[in-house]
Order: sequence, then C-alpha cells, then structure tokens
Amino acid sequence: MMILSEMSRQLTELVQKAGELTVAVDARRRLTSSGILWGGDLVVTAAHAIKRDQGLTVFLPDGRELPANLAARDPGRDLALLKVEGLEQAPPSLAEPPVVGQLVLAVARSPVDGLGCSLGILSERGGPWRTYAGSRLEQHLQPDLRLYPGYSGGPLVDTEGRLIGLNTDALTRVGVVTVAASTIGEFVESWQKGARISRAYLGLAMHSVRLPEKLQAPGGALVLHVEPEGPGDQAGLLPGDILISLGGQATPGLEELLASLGDVSPGESIRLTILRGGEPREVTLEAGLRPGPVEVREVDQDSGC
Repeated sequence: MMILSEMSRQLTELVQKAGELTVAVDARRRLTSSGILWGGDLVVTAAHAIKRDQGLTVFLPDGRELPANLAARDPGRDLALLKVEGLEQAPPSLAEPPVVGQLVLAVARSPVDGLGCSLGILSERGGPWRTYAGSRLEQHLQPDLRLYPGYSGGPLVDTEGRLIGLNTDALTRVGVVTVAASTIGEFVESWQKGARISRAYLGLAMHSVRLPEKLQAPGGALVLHVEPEGPGDQAGLLPGDILISLGGQATPGLEELLASLGDVSPGESIRLTILRGGEPREVTLEAGLRPGPVEVREVDQDSGC
C-alpha cells in the first residue's frame, strides 16, 4: 500500500508540474482546447481547434485570462501559433528522445474544470510518415492513452514533466498521435525567420467516398459545399460532383487529393476529372490563394484544399 500511495503522490506532483506549461485556449464555440507555453509570449496549440481568427483568449496556469492573436498555422501538421499580450514565460524543458514502452502523460486545461490528465505508455515511435491531411512528419509518436474533449493541443510529457510533444486526434483516421517537440520548434523557428508559404485551395468542402466498380474508379472526393465566388464556383463545380483526378493523378479519396494539391501553386490552372450524374467530365480550375492568417510550412509539405 505504501508503494501505491507513493506512486499516486508522485503522479499528482507530475500533473501539477506539467500543468505549469499547459493553458486553455478559447477559440471555438462551446468547447475550449489546450495549448503549450512555448516561451516568451508564444503559445502552441492544435490548428484544428482554432475556429475563429479573432477574439481568442488564453487561460493561464496562474489564473490570468489574456487576449491572444493567431500568428500562424500549419493545418497539415495540426499546429497553430498564438501571440499572447502580456505574457512572458520561460521555454519548456524538452524530453530526451522517447522510448517505446515508457510511461507518458497527456495533460489538458479547462477554464471551468482546471487540469485534466490521461496516463499511458508510448506504444509506437517510427520514422517519417504522412498524415491524414497529406503532410509529412519526421517522427511518428503514438501514445496509448485517451484524449478527452478539450485535450487536443495539450502536451505529452515524460515522468520528469519534460515536453515530448503536442497531442492531437486530427492527423490520423483513428487514435492519437503526438507532434514531436522538434517539429514544433521547426514550425516556430520558420515563422520567426519570416517563412511564409502560400497555400493553393479549391474553395470546396469534400468528403471521401467509394464508387461502384462500373464507374471504373475506386473512389473520389464528394463535393459537399462550394464556396461562393471561390475557385470551384468559378469553374462551375456543384455540390454532388465527385472529383476523381487532379492534374492527371487519380484521387481515390480526400487524402490523395490533399497530397496532389501540395504540388499546386496559387494561380496555377489545373485539370480536374469529376463525375456528375455518373458521367465523367473535364474541368479546368485556377487554384486560389487560401485566405486568413499566414501559414508556415516546410518547403516539402503538402497543402490542403
């Protein structure tokens, strides 16, 4: 019993220590997300949890609520960078390269409930991989734990409370992955050096679909919404169209479409093959420039749509 009591006490202390670098981020309706104090006036969080560009608030460990501005984001790696007015923090301590099987802790913060945590092990550590959004990450870190609502964007730490990376459930179809601290560092450094890469986009909301064999295409990207006056609208695309190739490359799903779009620059004309009413059609579309805050990418990263 003494051993269990001591272990419980140490875990409680670990959660409090990790909580010192964990913030809550109010950037969407109803539910906040978590974020990581990166040093100075910067907070890193999950890009998918940022649903508005203005009126952001960060809730700090010391109880302060400070306004924040969205400085940059990289949806392909699910990273967003916030500048917080009146914040001055030391950078987090970074963990040694993690080892499969080691204990890890996911930490979150809510302005209502305070700290939250989820304990598990690092179940996988691999080399380069391509995310569901079509971007390439140098490390594949997968913790075996549960991310509850509001946990995305929060830190994964080792048993010393040192930062391993940022947790997200938006980069794979199933499960949780952790964006390594080294990748976060590259993202922030690129932004600080002024690296900005314009992303091409189609102005379409789409979803992967399977197709009958008679259509001679395994699948495609079903158009759910066409942004008014956007590139897709100007090219005559309609909700219900199914995009099956881009620039001559087959796109059997949304993931393949995002990967193909990574080679397209804003203003470039691209040839699309779509199915409309079961019949193939060729459409030429001029890729647009994605609006909104600047996005930071490594040169070999793929774009979204």
